[in-house]
Amino acid sequence: MSRFQNFTELRASVEERGGILAVSMADVRDAGEAKRLRGGIRERLERALQNEGLGQLPPEPLPNDQNKVIRVYSRNSDLGEIVEAVLHPTDIGDERLRAAAGSEAGQAVEQLEAIREILDEAA
Repeated sequence: MSRFQNFTELRASVEERGGILAVSMADVRDAGEAKRLRGGIRERLERALQNEGLGQLPPEPLPNDQNKVIRVYSRNSDLGEIVEAVLHPTDIGDERLRAAAGSEAGQAVEQLEAIREILDEAA
């Protein structure tokens, strides 16, 4: 029994998992209602992922081994926007990466300050 009946179900599962999900090529094949993973079929499956707003990692042609695991991500999620900014560099993508790095750095500083306050109170 396949995990996904179609790419809409796959997309919903990706979104439920925070925008990225590890799936086997057998799952991708089944979502695309394919029987095999030959060249032309893999290209069709890649287009179907793209049409559903999904991307795959690694960003190379889909493997032909049904046991291989890839990462499928939602291109419109926060995580997907970061992945897309790395894979397809643009000035806007650079700004997105800077903002993501800045917010994480800012959160780390806030956490360190909170820890310092707790330690100071305990001393």
